[in-house]
Amino acid sequence: MLKSGGELKRTLTAPVLTIYGVGTILGAGIYALIGKISGMAGYFAPLSFLGAALVAFLTALSYAELSSRFPKAAGEAVYVFEGFSSKHLGALAGVLVIISGVVSSAALSVGFMGYFGELLDVPSPVVLIAVVLFLGFIAASGVKQAVGLVIAVTAVEVGGLFYILAVGWDGIGQYITHVGDYVGSAKGVPVFGLLSGMILSIYAYIGFEDMANMAEETKEPRKTLGVSILAALLITTILYLLVAMVSLGYLTPDELAASDAPLASVFERATGQDPAFISLISILAITNGALVQIIMSSRVLYGMSREGWVHKGLGDVHPFTSTPVVATVIVSLVYLILALLFPIEALARFAAMVALIVFAMVNLALVMIKVRDADREKPEFHVPAWLPLWGFMACAGCAALEAIWKIVV
Repeated sequence: MLKSGGELKRTLTAPVLTIYGVGTILGAGIYALIGKISGMAGYFAPLSFLGAALVAFLTALSYAELSSRFPKAAGEAVYVFEGFSSKHLGALAGVLVIISGVVSSAALSVGFMGYFGELLDVPSPVVLIAVVLFLGFIAASGVKQAVGLVIAVTAVEVGGLFYILAVGWDGIGQYITHVGDYVGSAKGVPVFGLLSGMILSIYAYIGFEDMANMAEETKEPRKTLGVSILAALLITTILYLLVAMVSLGYLTPDELAASDAPLASVFERATGQDPAFISLISILAITNGALVQIIMSSRVLYGMSREGWVHKGLGDVHPFTSTPVVATVIVSLVYLILALLFPIEALARFAAMVALIVFAMVNLALVMIKVRDADREKPEFHVPAWLPLWGFMACAGCAALEAIWKIVV
């Protein structure tokens, strides 16, 4: 029997939360979309990642302060409500976060199939259904168990990236040569492709905001959330840039874009060995990212229910697992439907667009709070007022570029 309302258990520490964040960000980026981003930005794909990192860091700083001010599940919904004093805008932000998370999970599962196809020839729908059932079960079984699995798999996926960097380190030198030859050929920088790749790269950073929604399951969230968010972003950005350069050192942008399992292809070209091992790690990494998105989306539904913004049944907590089971089941079902119906790039671009809208709302909410509460005592983590304004303009600008891209293309 579910317990109406109920409290989530505080079991997460700063190091655990940081590793949790690294796991979801990495799963959403390098393993699933390096090929697509390289196909757009060419040899300048690392710059696309760097531009996306700047947008993400500006927004992450806003999340860091807001999570210090309001350490609650349904973080974005609460932040927007507090900033604009509007229940409707808060609920809208929460719904958009859920949409972004569910669509992101679907995109990751489609990416999962590319690597899985390297190992076994099994019909995609059968595999997707099995994956969703498994992840939904893990997400509902208890946050300690779910996060424990995320951390274990994160160690494997980070290890996989370091292994690729180790065996393919010479690719960085080759990449620098390729870039020099490209620029020397007077082809110039593909500005449109670079910007388009940057917007898609923002999808690769979806995940840091999920950490804020674990506030009610984190110990001392006012102190730990902000630091953990920024640490996770820094670690993933460094890995993104290095792996992107190694990948483009061994494969051309067109070869990466054509591969359904890009990092497996990089490993095979760099070593001449069977990439089955890397494909397996990639599968675990992508599954890891999808699991975190399910956990996050269900926590947002739970938090919105606690605030009275959606049906109270979505806030029911199972007495044994202390997790929002109903919310988890709903999120998992929607995610499965999307994964069965749409290709990865369409899902990723849509998730990135929705995330940018949410990020813009969150940044502007912090601006409003700072203007309104300028004389109040500052939280433990705080940033200057101009920074969230820059974050708002960066996110709104990227969202506008994506809209223009849709119209032009």
